[in-house]
Amino acid sequence: MIRNRLIWLFLFGLSLVGISFYGGAASYGFFFVVLFIPLISLLYLFVVYLTFKIYQRVEKGDIMAGETTPYYFTLQNEGFTGFSSIRVVFFSTFSKVLSIDDKREYELYPRAGIRKDTFLVCKYRGEYEVGIKRVEITDIFRLFHWSYRNKETVRLQIKPAIVRLNNLKDIDVDVLSYRDSNINMSEPDLPVRDYVSGDDVRLIHWKKTATAGNLMMRTVTGEEKQGISIVVPARRVSEDEFEFIPRENRVLEAAVATTLLFAERNIPADIYLTKDETVSVRNLESFNFAYEEIAKVNFDTHFNEDAFYDNMLYSGNIARSKMAFFFVCEVTESLQILIERLKRENVAVACYVVGDTTNLRADSQGVRYIGLPVDDKLTEVM
Repeated sequence: MIRNRLIWLFLFGLSLVGISFYGGAASYGFFFVVLFIPLISLLYLFVVYLTFKIYQRVEKGDIMAGETTPYYFTLQNEGFTGFSSIRVVFFSTFSKVLSIDDKREYELYPRAGIRKDTFLVCKYRGEYEVGIKRVEITDIFRLFHWSYRNKETVRLQIKPAIVRLNNLKDIDVDVLSYRDSNINMSEPDLPVRDYVSGDDVRLIHWKKTATAGNLMMRTVTGEEKQGISIVVPARRVSEDEFEFIPRENRVLEAAVATTLLFAERNIPADIYLTKDETVSVRNLESFNFAYEEIAKVNFDTHFNEDAFYDNMLYSGNIARSKMAFFFVCEVTESLQILIERLKRENVAVACYVVGDTTNLRADSQGVRYIGLPVDDKLTEVM
């Protein structure tokens, strides 16, 4: 393109020399021809912009991350002149169009189109644009290049992938099906202790409290704890989609994989998704409903973690769980407070964090912090 512009400048300078020193019809004719070349080029780009259309469609509506989905696009010339040197560029950060080279330039006859049938792979769970991102047009003399955003993009809501795990690293899942704990809230002669801020109010021993004059807590022993708790706080950690989409994808993908593992082993699990929603999974038959509910989780920068965790403690069964699994984008102070409460209730905790957990491991005692890199295979990191 630079070469063509230099050639035009040379010809334009030559035409100026011709009309300045020689004059005549030939010199002026050559001058006006050279002068109108860039104007014709600009007019061509404008006509292409007005009459070039893109039609694209994803053939399947229910799509999971990593799934290959039929996709096609049509490049249509609705004008009365032929087009050349048209290039389409695809979204490539979160999705990939297979078997199509976006460096290729297309030529279109008047009132004609080109249809390309191929496949699309979406890398992450979330809502984002796929397919053709922008159009690049070069004029017939290759003097100007114009790039503009596709006005009719395709926006999809992608579900998290379903990954099957054989087990969890450092956690024996089979043990969870018969591991006893030392909780029993029903025995009449329970030993008691003083209330500590953050204790579960359901464990207050009211008769002992009335006698002692201050809050007394049951020291609960003996009852077998029931089931597993899976917690997914829907807190968005960034406004930048290039950061939050991959991280939220990994959080939900890991939660789905863990839920499926427990469902296949018939280990009861309660999944805490929002302040008011808890999904119970007992076997494979109930997994599909749980998966759909996990897929619909809406992350929000204004998510109220404190209310979410308080609701779990005071109205849920998390304190009576054998083990609690957390899947988060980052560990917050509110989450650490909750984990400390669960440790006092003798609930084992595994916290999967999308990011580095080195400092967390160094500071933690009795809690497993496991890092989940965004793009590594889930079966290798869990």
